[in-house]
Amino acid sequence: GTTPSNAGFDIYKCDIEVPTLGANSPSNGSGSWSIISAPSGGGTFSDSADNTATYSNAAPGVHTLAWTITNGTCPTYVDLVDVYIAGTPTANFSVANDCAGNPINFVDQTTANGTSISSWAWDLTGDGNANTLNQNATYFYNTAGPKQAQLIVTSQGCSDTAVVAFEVYPLPQI
Repeated sequence: GTTPSNAGFDIYKCDIEVPTLGANSPSNGSGSWSIISAPSGGGTFSDSADNTATYSNAAPGVHTLAWTITNGTCPTYVDLVDVYIAGTPTANFSVANDCAGNPINFVDQTTANGTSISSWAWDLTGDGNANTLNQNATYFYNTAGPKQAQLIVTSQGCSDTAVVAFEVYPLPQI
């Protein structure tokens, strides 16, 4: 008879990731992936006959996929798997050059891409640690020179990072 199909466990990924499907390999018959329902036209299988195909170009939302095993004469087996794709924000911010000792303002300009931002983490000193978790930030630099700041934004567990370089000018000598 035909091998019963098992489409594998549900998958949770960010839209910048490519999920690998995990169906069983038929010992008798052949398998194929198909899209049952998906937002915006669905995604693309790397090889619809491969039980461990990748599923790329998937828009955010729930994608219900079917793994069908048939051998042409015996009953066909179908099993479904849901692939949950979360949107990823695009991190961005602005900062203006200023003098040492003056407040430097960092203004969030992140594009949410249909998501709700759940966290902002600013590394303003380059030590890898967040100096503030506010949406916008202000920092006082006591030394002049080239600097860079980093913003990590997260939504539904999906993160993006922006790094922007700027200059802190020395105070004029009197």
